[in-house]
Amino acid sequence: MSIKKRSPGFIAAHDRRERRRALAIRAGVTAVVVGLILAIGIAIFVKRSHQETAAPAVVPSAFTTDGGLTFGNPDAPVTVSVTEDFQCPACRQFETTSGPVLTELMNAGQILVDAHPIAFLDRASTTQYSTRAASAAACVAQIDRDKWPAWKTAMFDNQPEEGGTGLTDDQIVAIAAQVGITSPDIEPCITAQRYADWVAATTSTAMNGIPGTPYVTVNGEPVTDISPDGLRAAITAAQ
Repeated sequence: MSIKKRSPGFIAAHDRRERRRALAIRAGVTAVVVGLILAIGIAIFVKRSHQETAAPAVVPSAFTTDGGLTFGNPDAPVTVSVTEDFQCPACRQFETTSGPVLTELMNAGQILVDAHPIAFLDRASTTQYSTRAASAAACVAQIDRDKWPAWKTAMFDNQPEEGGTGLTDDQIVAIAAQVGITSPDIEPCITAQRYADWVAATTSTAMNGIPGTPYVTVNGEPVTDISPDGLRAAITAAQ
């Protein structure tokens, strides 16, 4: 069987076509890579621009830098820190059973209470009630700090069922009025969720270090038994 030989001209033309095809492939690959690099660069630029131009969270000055609101004797030998979510049923139980102990010892000047409202249970309502309630807590602290403890108690007394809509903003405003908060600034502050971004930031920080709510510490040490007797014992031991 004979093998047909290709002419030199045919071979040269074939080589030229192969080189052009290889160049086209390389050009296409280069274009794709350059496009990806440009897309990534644009995405990073847009993200950074958004972060730089986004308004910073409004911080309520009534709270400490770590998100606490303190009541009682600042010179007391014991500080009791309580982190709670207004949607948390266990927090309501704690307020009902052990809250009076804290109020008693605080009024006696024996302890400083450091309250931390956070919002990690937004999923338990259809209207982000935890965030709305915590933001409202900051509004109340800013506008009428002295009435905050009574407002907090009333909020837990009226805690909505999990999985529902939660209290409406108007109902939260009404609870503020019931405890004597009459400032015209309270309604717009609550309905605008003025401190929602601050709540998100403090919640993120808090949840990095606690297992859940209510989370109670006495002079920085976690309290496992937060019943009235357990709380009293922890406070006595810390004095």
